[in-house]
Amino acid sequence: DTPLSDISSWFPLPTVLATMTTLKRRNLRHESNASPCATCKKLFLICCGFIVCYQFWDVERSPNSHLSVGSKPIKVLHIVTSLVEYNTGTRGTTRGEDRLVKILIPAVKRTVDSIVAQQPTWEVDVYLILGFEELKPERRQLIVDSLAPGTGLEVWDDAIPLHYDKTAQENDNMSKVYPATHALARQHRFVLRDKLEEYDLFSVWEDDMRITATHMENFLTMKEELEILKMQTASLPEVPIPDQAETFHGAMSASQLERVIPGFIRVEVVQDEDTKKEVKSPENVPIASGIQVDPLPCCTQAKKATANPRSDDLVIWETSIIGFGVRHFPGSFGWLGLLPGTTHVKKEALIGSYWS
Repeated sequence: DTPLSDISSWFPLPTVLATMTTLKRRNLRHESNASPCATCKKLFLICCGFIVCYQFWDVERSPNSHLSVGSKPIKVLHIVTSLVEYNTGTRGTTRGEDRLVKILIPAVKRTVDSIVAQQPTWEVDVYLILGFEELKPERRQLIVDSLAPGTGLEVWDDAIPLHYDKTAQENDNMSKVYPATHALARQHRFVLRDKLEEYDLFSVWEDDMRITATHMENFLTMKEELEILKMQTASLPEVPIPDQAETFHGAMSASQLERVIPGFIRVEVVQDEDTKKEVKSPENVPIASGIQVDPLPCCTQAKKATANPRSDDLVIWETSIIGFGVRHFPGSFGWLGLLPGTTHVKKEALIGSYWS
């Protein structure tokens, strides 16, 4: 229930520079009578790319109420970050390959098409954050032509911020200013800040991530169920649960549930046997081999992907499996995978999980 004026106290954002004047506070459809959702209160972040849900629902809900805001459809802003227009030959790419045509446009099109097909009442716009200097009009038109009618498009090109590289000093012992390509993935924060009150759902990803309406529906459903569980628990007296770090099932306190956020884990299919040999399994963690995996969420767009990938065909990049845990949650959730997060919290707020 943090007032919007105090949002920076828990969602820190740097000051927007004068060079950011291309980000105008307006709706992409140019609707003069558009107004933000007046009941919006909470912000939920999902990392490794993320989905943000910026809204609040009453305790009494009708079926599928999480798929609309009152009587209005959900407004989605799908934000995609892309570093280069043409591949540079690094990280397994082919130098000179048209990344915008072969990677970015198909990925964005799949996302928009899935929303239109599965949630025709939703309104979706696309915002591109580009690391290259200029998206030429004819290249922009390729993107426009690929999107479903009524989809708004806004582009922020030349979006790489500058920084002082202290390791590259001039003769006068002063640092030079360089493009900080590693920081491009942070630029969505400015877009989010600018558009915060114009949309209900923010979907933020890199250009090669396959995101569909099903991911968004899953996030909204889990978020709503968690909110119900939190409210039910909040009405009960806080009962200390001993040995939180060792507990991986049973009741959870309000303090624990307040720290739970739905999320996604980036998974890729190993494309060839040579790469598979390079992937190291963590010590002391037995990995079950040959487990059948549902290919729809992760793998149907992979090059040369098998029709039925198994557990030993998949790899995660952002963390080691040692960083995960599993816990049996109350309610309808059952067993869930966890990234436990920081341990610098009060003892009663720790969320224990099995094996981690």
